[in-house]
Amino acid sequence: MKTIAIVDCAINEPSIACYYRLLKLGFPVSYHSARDFGLSTLENIDEFHAAFIFGSNSNVVDNETWHKELGAWGTKALKNGLPILGICFGHQLMCHQLGADIIKSQQPVSNCKGTRLVKLKKSFGQIEPWNELEFVVSHSYKVANLPDSLEEISVSDFSNDIVEHKVLPFVGIQPHPEASDHFINTELCNSDPVPQINLDRTKVDGIRFISNFVRKYCHDLRYYEF
Repeated sequence: MKTIAIVDCAINEPSIACYYRLLKLGFPVSYHSARDFGLSTLENIDEFHAAFIFGSNSNVVDNETWHKELGAWGTKALKNGLPILGICFGHQLMCHQLGADIIKSQQPVSNCKGTRLVKLKKSFGQIEPWNELEFVVSHSYKVANLPDSLEEISVSDFSNDIVEHKVLPFVGIQPHPEASDHFINTELCNSDPVPQINLDRTKVDGIRFISNFVRKYCHDLRYYEF
């Protein structure tokens, strides 16, 4: 059975809650820990519909060995046709691998933890242009200086919140569309309180974004309704 590979890049607590959230919603996912167990379970990309590279408390600028190995795997997988959705660290890692820079955010910390409104400049699956989505955010670095091969497809308080490769099946998103209740409670515990109505909206908009990535890129899953 083919799955969507969830590539967990956590260095403290595994992102099991986010993985389990996608599993409960019906996504055919499998779990892979890049830092703790390497890439051995990801070697045969024919086993996967796509890969979601999750976030991490590690930073791309740390240039860890496992970062380089995962980035090289992701580049090879993309060139062989495997769709990849990079989320937060995964977004930064793959954008850097494809030629972008990763820099420290100059925005106030309060702008980097909480929720963020993002508009898409063009259609994305069934999401129409200029639809506004709200996502959970928790980061301190950002993507800058995109190469010509990457296109910014979003508008928000941050540049390059969502980017798409012009040829390869890659989308990177700085916010966390996969965020579970546990993720929210853990990552946002030291930030200003976020109204519950906004958190509820992030859950709907996050899954909507992920579902439309699947619809757009995973053609063998086109009959799934998430």
